[in-house]
Amino acid sequence: ILVHFWLLLGSNDGWLKYSSVLISMLTVLSLYYTAGRVYARRVGLMSALFFAISPFAIFYATQVRMYAWIMLLAVWSWYFTNRIIFSRGGIWTSLGLFASLMGILYSHGAGFLIYIAIILYAILDTFAPSITAAPKDTRQIN
Repeated sequence: ILVHFWLLLGSNDGWLKYSSVLISMLTVLSLYYTAGRVYARRVGLMSALFFAISPFAIFYATQVRMYAWIMLLAVWSWYFTNRIIFSRGGIWTSLGLFASLMGILYSHGAGFLIYIAIILYAILDTFAPSITAAPKDTRQIN
C-alpha cells in the first residue's frame, strides 16, 4: 500500500528505492529515540549506530520490499511492549502496539513470528527481568 501511494509521486527505480531508504532512516532515528528512552541516551546512540552500519539493514534499505517497514514497526512494537510492561502505557500505547503489530502482520506472511518474539520478550521481562535488563537496570521509560 505504501508503494502504491509512493508511485503517485514518481515511478523511476531510484525514486522507488528512496522510500525504503527513508523508512530505514526513520528506523535509525526510532532506535535512537526508543532505546534512549528505555535505557539511556548512550544506548540509543549505540543502537542506532549499529543498525545504521549493519549490512543486513543496508541491504534491505535499498530494496523496494516490505523489510525496511517491518524493521521500523518491530522497533516500535518493542518500545510499546516495554511501556505496557512497566505500566506506563495508556490507551495510546496500547493502540500503538496494536497498530504496529497489525502493520507487521499485514506486511509479511511470517509477521506472526514477531508476535511470538514480542510475547516471549514480555514473558521474560516480566518473570525474569535480569535476562532482558541493561546493566544496573538503567531503564527510564517516561
